[in-house]
Amino acid sequence: MIIFYFLLLILPLTTHPLWTGAIAGVTPIKALGLMIAVYAAGYFFARKEYPRPLGTWQGRLFLLLNALGAISLVTRVNNPAVVTNMLQIYISLDLLFFATVVLIDSQRRLRYVLLSMIASMSWASFYVLREWQVYHNVYSGLRPGGVSGDCNYFASSALVTLPMAYYFWRASSRSWISILCLSSIGMSLMAMMLGASRGGFLGLLAGLLMIIWRSKAKIRNLVVIVTTVGPIVSLVPSSPLQRLIHPEYGDRLGTDIRIMLWKAGLRMIQDHPLFGVGLGNFMSMTGVYVDRTMFYGTATEKMQGLACNAFLELTAELGIIGFIVFTGILVATYISLDRVRRRTADSKPNLLNVAASSLQVALVSFSVSLVFLSGQYLKPFWVLVFLSMCLPALEAQQRGEHRRREPAKELEPRLEQEPELAFAPPPVLGVGA
Repeated sequence: MIIFYFLLLILPLTTHPLWTGAIAGVTPIKALGLMIAVYAAGYFFARKEYPRPLGTWQGRLFLLLNALGAISLVTRVNNPAVVTNMLQIYISLDLLFFATVVLIDSQRRLRYVLLSMIASMSWASFYVLREWQVYHNVYSGLRPGGVSGDCNYFASSALVTLPMAYYFWRASSRSWISILCLSSIGMSLMAMMLGASRGGFLGLLAGLLMIIWRSKAKIRNLVVIVTTVGPIVSLVPSSPLQRLIHPEYGDRLGTDIRIMLWKAGLRMIQDHPLFGVGLGNFMSMTGVYVDRTMFYGTATEKMQGLACNAFLELTAELGIIGFIVFTGILVATYISLDRVRRRTADSKPNLLNVAASSLQVALVSFSVSLVFLSGQYLKPFWVLVFLSMCLPALEAQQRGEHRRREPAKELEPRLEQEPELAFAPPPVLGVGA
């Protein structure tokens, strides 16, 4: 399990040379993934009770998304490089899915998984802050992404872990967990603001509003969040708020290019509504579908780019069916987490409630950022989805433990009201206990 926790710790470091540098075609992070998959397989066959991820709708829809992707690669993709790239992405997701649903079978493991993800963003944020410190005087308008590769992808990954850190900080009584969570929140927020991702900022606002709406002291929490986040947003140079209110030439150009790619994606959907242009083919097809009159004097037929919108890109590649399946995963995950959150609202220990509440807020925040980013394959997001498949079983396990303790609690008032039961024969006491 330590290897699994470590994998989660380095998951956001997508361009770190130590973990992504290939040796004989195999990167260290892939080697770790294979080791975890082998361990999970051994653990799976050694277990007496097997996990049932297909008991959740998000689990079924995830496998359906895999099937749609495989059919699309076979029938609609002719580029070997695209096939290889997409196979690697889907195989890595499948191995992560298998390892998560098999290994997370106790609240103790769930706790360490969430803490590992919180710590991972502290690590990634350190690289972002360090990059800005070293190069902000060299490059004007620098938007650091650190070893996460891109400031937008970093911001979306941070949206997954920030709610975890917040809810853990509020619920935990251990000082080291509070320090970890507060440091992760502070470093992640500062790194997000320096990266100035507008989509990430809108996702952050959605998550904050959701936290405030669910809290009991709404006004107080609104004041606390505004006084905490407000100075960071306003004082950080080139913050996302500044890019939204006072966009510069580069910001306006980026917006125009994004709109052009969105229009190209809509044309792909019009021509291939049911099955799309093929998994992974969006970038290569943009040169065919972009509006050549939008940028005068530009060779737009050679222009390639991602959709900068996960929903649009998936619909263009896999058709309306793919859009329905992916959106269904988001909706099913939200409903499943909400069910666990409500059932564990008054129970102790409250780890499951903390996990369900934080993952639900993270899901909403990340989904908002997907409107402005092709982040449908980001690993932290899929860990969130896979963890949601584990929570119902853990909640049922906790309910079973509570039921086993209930008879003993029910016997106590009876002993006070009817003292003669205290002298009943041992078999009766044995049943009551």
